[in-house]
Amino acid sequence: LLVLPALAFAFARMAMLSPLETRIAVLMAAVPTATSAYILAVQMNGTGAPVALLITSGTLLATLTLPLWLAGVS
Repeated sequence: LLVLPALAFAFARMAMLSPLETRIAVLMAAVPTATSAYILAVQMNGTGAPVALLITSGTLLATLTLPLWLAGVS
């Protein structure tokens, strides 16, 4: 939620993307993992509880980091 958007921003700058394209790349990198990861973990006979914890905590943390990234690249 911090490193990946920063890398996306750096690569977008190196690729000389437009400001809109840079915003899109950074915001796509700043969103938390999809909830389908839980379904995939359970379907593959993995332990669902740790995946659910990661998804939940990532989503809660994204409520703090996503607005910062949005403000930072706008």
